Order: sequence, then C-alpha cells, then structure tokens
Amino acid sequence: MKKTLITLFITLIFTNSVFAISKTNEEGAFNACMEGASKSGKNKKLQIEYCTCIVDYVDERYSDDQFLELQNGPEEKFDDVMNAMANTCLNSKELIDLDKKINKAELVKNLSLECYGTGSKGSTMSKFDQKTGISSQTHYTDRSNSSVNVSIDKEKSWIQIPTHLLPPMKIKKPNNKYNIYNLKISDDSITGKFKLNIMNRPSLTLDRYSGVLSFKGPMVSFTGKCKKVDRTEKKF
Repeated sequence: MKKTLITLFITLIFTNSVFAISKTNEEGAFNACMEGASKSGKNKKLQIEYCTCIVDYVDERYSDDQFLELQNGPEEKFDDVMNAMANTCLNSKELIDLDKKINKAELVKNLSLECYGTGSKGSTMSKFDQKTGISSQTHYTDRSNSSVNVSIDKEKSWIQIPTHLLPPMKIKKPNNKYNIYNLKISDDSITGKFKLNIMNRPSLTLDRYSGVLSFKGPMVSFTGKCKKVDRTEKKF
C-alpha cells in the first residue's frame, strides 16, 4: 500500500523517491529528482528549482537514518511529511516567482503585431552643374508615415518592412519579410536584429509595457505603436 502511495506522490509532484542527504549523496538525490521531474513536461528551470528545494528540505530536517526510519514507519506519518515537503517547495516564493517569469516569456509565442508610426530612410539626390560640368550629390533623410508587421515566435520570428523604407542595397526577401535573429525575451522587452544587407543589420526593441517598437540601422529607422493581430482568422 505504501509503495502505491509513494508512486502516486511521485507522479503528482514530479520527483523521485530516492532521498539521500549526506553531502556525498546530495548530488545523487538531486539527479534522481531531476530524472523524475523531466517526465513532468515542466520548464527545466522550474525542475531545478523544485529539486533543489526538495533536497534542502530533507537535508535541513533529517539525517539519512532518520529519513529511512520515517519511510519504514507508519504510512500516515510518512504521507504527512511528504505532503508538507511538496507544499513547501511548490509554494515557495522562489518557485512561484520563477513560474510567473517563465509564463510571461512564453506568452509571446505566435505573437503577431501591426505597428504604425514614422519611418526614415537616408537618400541621395544628384545635381549636375551645367556651368562647371560637375555632378554632386546631396544626402537627405526621407521621413514618412509607415506600418511594420512583426511576428514573434521562438521557432521563427520575422519583421516585414514596407518597400519605401528599404535601402537601395538590400537582400531581396519574399514580401519584404526579414528573419529576426538574436531574439531575447524578458519581462520588460523583446529585442533582436535583422539583416537588410551585409553592412546594414538594424537592432529592434519592443517595449512590452508601452507597445512601442523601434529599430535603427545605417540610413534607416522606425518608431511606432503596436497592436496585436489575430492571424488565425480572416476578416475578408
């Protein structure tokens, strides 16, 4: 009966029934816990935090012999200790805070955005002086209202740049969609880079609180406010 209860408990809290709290066996106990936790489907960081808490809980309260005696003692007492240990670790502030942080980051899966704002592109204008026969070029910045589409996903992310913002020298992409690389997702922002040509690799930043997207590279920039778009359903 106790063996069945232990197995059920292991399944519920995604850990293993091997407990060793001596310094020489702590690593083995942690690895055993992680082996069980890996079957839970939980985030790896959560598994590590949980198993660390489990080993610390037992280590602070029992010697090896004392815990073995507890396992071989009355089932009711053993179950009470196991439940207290699980509740303590699952409800620890560290685990809860980490879970919230991970969930926040994972919410950006399949995030589609339309961003409206102002873009700028550096341009040149040639001028020929008929008196001197000399040609000259004037550099200027062309600003315009623009819209940019962005798709953020851990598997593949891209940014779609309107044609009027693209530099003359560019890598041609279908529908002007450029892959985002070096993607980093934090509680406050989403950052990354994309490649327009070998020398022009703008950096982009999306403020997750204000919804403002901005990117800047040589001779090209954009700043705009974004809104979510549901691309699973068509309006027309």
